[in-house]
Amino acid sequence: MAKRVTIRDVAKRAQTSYQTVSRVINNKGDVAPDTRARVLAAINELNYRPNLAARALAQDSERTAIIAVAIPFDSDFLFSNAHLMQMLHGIDREATLHGYSILLSTLRSADDPLSPYQRLLDRQIVDGVIFESGMGDEGAQLLVEKGYPVVVMGYTRHDIPCIHADDEGGAYVLTQHLLALGHRRIGLITGPANTMAVQARWRGFETAMRDAAHDPTGTAFAEGDFATESGYSGAAELFETYPDLTAILAFNDAMALGAVRWLRENDILVPDDVSVAGFDDVPSAEFHSPSLTTVRLSSVESGQRAVQLLLSLLDQRSTNGSKIVMPTHLVVRETTAVPPALEPQEA
Repeated sequence: MAKRVTIRDVAKRAQTSYQTVSRVINNKGDVAPDTRARVLAAINELNYRPNLAARALAQDSERTAIIAVAIPFDSDFLFSNAHLMQMLHGIDREATLHGYSILLSTLRSADDPLSPYQRLLDRQIVDGVIFESGMGDEGAQLLVEKGYPVVVMGYTRHDIPCIHADDEGGAYVLTQHLLALGHRRIGLITGPANTMAVQARWRGFETAMRDAAHDPTGTAFAEGDFATESGYSGAAELFETYPDLTAILAFNDAMALGAVRWLRENDILVPDDVSVAGFDDVPSAEFHSPSLTTVRLSSVESGQRAVQLLLSLLDQRSTNGSKIVMPTHLVVRETTAVPPALEPQEA
């Protein structure tokens, strides 16, 4: 039988004291960054799992060592959405490092948008909540009023700590890329218009167009719901009305890949006839054929930062500002190219 890894084993591997390891596990702020990194690496290498009962006694007998993750989508959508799954992976990884478990609460019915939060509102069963605000932030304020420490993954209109991607900057750079290739007739497949991330991506697109002296008024677009099927139907809708488009910019990778499928089924070559770009950089984007040009979000890292921020709230420590904007990066692959009219002609 394998020997159970102890806190002293972690301390020995990290070349520090077990008291320092304990401070890292409990997310105390008085640890040098390089020491914290060594401890976290040792915890990963040794697969160390803190004793939750002992940790609760050492911290606060009223704590449960459980963090709720409230996601306003049904489980079918959640488990098919690579960006959300990567975010959830980051949350679980960081929570485990600090001796916490996670409780996942999802949408039970489209007719009951508050269902992911109802169990949490009914009784105090967790220490804090990480709230994904992809479909609005109404539930987050209700949780705060109930007394929960809350961190929002995404945008919020309330005075609640939040973490979100630089959606506007990512859309701006992606639009610049398409413009630099020579595209002018660009169609969009967006997400629900009432979501703040979608609004930010719209702003990024429009600003890039205006900065390049192109009027974005009247841009062709189809509204999707972030699912692959809506990218497929969105491409069909766009080309039925605007058959001369040379590029599609989809507001996530799933819809971009749905658009690529519709184009392929209708004998429209990507990128020879039409370029396609997405947003997220999910794992399948790189391995799709052709591989997808997209904007990379720091999905796993965002989940980790959310846990760190929530633990700081629980310990009543400074959060160094309540709003964290995670960087985005353009990833150019095979689905974007010079539009046909600008390709060099054969002699």
